[in-house]
Amino acid sequence: RVWLWFTRDSVLKAERFILYADKRLGAGEALIKGNKQNLGVTTITKGEKYLNRAYEEYRSLSGEARNEVQNKIRQSTSYHQRTLESLQDKVPESLRQPWYDSRQLNHSILEKL
Repeated sequence: RVWLWFTRDSVLKAERFILYADKRLGAGEALIKGNKQNLGVTTITKGEKYLNRAYEEYRSLSGEARNEVQNKIRQSTSYHQRTLESLQDKVPESLRQPWYDSRQLNHSILEKL
């Protein structure tokens, strides 16, 4: 959070949001595979929110920087979708709603791009 607070450049801020989203996804995947599904789903949900914040930052950009960030968000979002699909069977029924919400947020980001 401190890095984000000190980051004023919108391109760099969007890239950091993408980085944080990817790190959360990786950590959530490891937690789910390690039988800590509740914490894993929570971690992934927060990661998808970081990805959404990257999209919001992207909207304020223009020119070549906007295209560059758009491509990075698109790549990350696609990777997140594939990972979420691969983990779906490991998520218990009690966590399906937050899991579904995360997938919907991811899908809506990709649609808006």
